Amino acid sequence: MLYNSAPSATSPTYLRNSPTQWAYQWDATGRITAVHSAAGGPAVPSGCVVSGG
Repeated sequence: MLYNSAPSATSPTYLRNSPTQWAYQWDATGRITAVHSAAGGPAVPSGCVVSGG
């Protein structure tokens, strides 16, 4: 689920500018270009990469 109206540490939401489990790097058009571990958050899962382009 990408949108969660009541996010928590175990059930996050994945919307731009919302707290999530990971940190995202964005380009000028709003596309995610990289996924990083957020401070105090879990590691990015193995094999988790940005797709498309």
